[in-house]
Amino acid sequence: MCLFDRVEVPWERLFLAGEWAEAAPMITNYTSQHRQTCIGARAGFGDLLIGAGALMTEANGLDLDTHYSLRDSMVELIKIVEGFYACGVAASVYGEGNAAGNITPEPVFANIGKLLLATQIYDMHRLAHHVSAG
Repeated sequence: MCLFDRVEVPWERLFLAGEWAEAAPMITNYTSQHRQTCIGARAGFGDLLIGAGALMTEANGLDLDTHYSLRDSMVELIKIVEGFYACGVAASVYGEGNAAGNITPEPVFANIGKLLLATQIYDMHRLAHHVSAG
């Protein structure tokens, strides 16, 4: 944390000077945007893990039709990633436009996606390790 003492900022450079009532909508807009992009990025990363896991399974000479534990892990990995993706799509589809022409993602879907991400990202990595033979 930095504390600046006796800093002069020109008046035209101030943003929300004393307009505290505007802070909550601004934070809500920011967090919804950030959470939506974060879950979208992790869904893409998850797709990479799925593809890499499938290639590693094949490279190790294993068949998902006969190795049920690997198949179940791949299904679980896909389920997690598609849950992220679904929340991102829902946040986009149900987002609302504003007077400036911007669209704010629907906050409930964005928050649920972020919650899923925060709790399941470790499962993604564990499953990816499992299907790639450790």
